[in-house]
Amino acid sequence: MSWRCIRILVLLFALAIAGCGDGVVIISTNLGIVAADASCQNNGGEFNLRNDQGLFVLVVLNSNSTIVLANGTAGTCTDLTAGAHASVRGAESNGQITARQVSLLN
Repeated sequence: MSWRCIRILVLLFALAIAGCGDGVVIISTNLGIVAADASCQNNGGEFNLRNDQGLFVLVVLNSNSTIVLANGTAGTCTDLTAGAHASVRGAESNGQITARQVSLLN
């Protein structure tokens, strides 16, 4: 089987899952401002991100989430403070984002 056929089959499989509704997970990047200091627990936390349109998105952090400070070094949940500009990459589902990476921009 050629790579082209495999790619087509993978695409069709992904479309079939997407057509089922609840199986849809969207990986997205969101830019915005941290609305309030993050609420941090042992292996994660959460915070609200306000985007350019003024909408709030709940961002959930877990043990797999990486936080990158503006200078490029690794950060922690406690570095996510109100007013910070951030870029969030992660899986968006049910009105929240489970962050893979949060990058502080200022």
